Amino acid sequence: MNNIAGKAVAFGEALTTNFQDYARQVIANAQAMAEVFQSEGITVVNGGTDNHLLLVDVTSGFADDITGGKAAQQQLDEIGITLNMNMIPNDTKTPLDPSGIRFGTPAITTRGMGEAECAEIATIMIGYLRDTTDTHRASAKARIRELANHFPVPKTFV
Repeated sequence: MNNIAGKAVAFGEALTTNFQDYARQVIANAQAMAEVFQSEGITVVNGGTDNHLLLVDVTSGFADDITGGKAAQQQLDEIGITLNMNMIPNDTKTPLDPSGIRFGTPAITTRGMGEAECAEIATIMIGYLRDTTDTHRASAKARIRELANHFPVPKTFV
């Protein structure tokens, strides 16, 4: 019975205007990020997104030390961006070091970020993956920290 009650609560919430607005913003944020990657000549699998997730090919156009998804995941984690390495369609690399990264926008949308902030985060990601020097790492990490501080996790989730 707990499962049925949980589903009823979730379905009820999904019917609210607040949740529908949130869901639309999640998708708009993901699309804003996809546009930045594409404008920089970086492949977004499927040419963009219609949902909350992006799958990006990181095998070309980045610093020499970014050889695939594993390296990109590790580098971005160092500046405070959490995402996953992920295989892409027709991937020639292994699952332990795939060609792509996968990330979504629900968490940053919950913090109140919009398309402008998401575009900036995508720009920071691209810039840092193109220049992973210590100087650039420090500035990218500082800007991500500023954004996180300006858009804290809502108290209802703490």
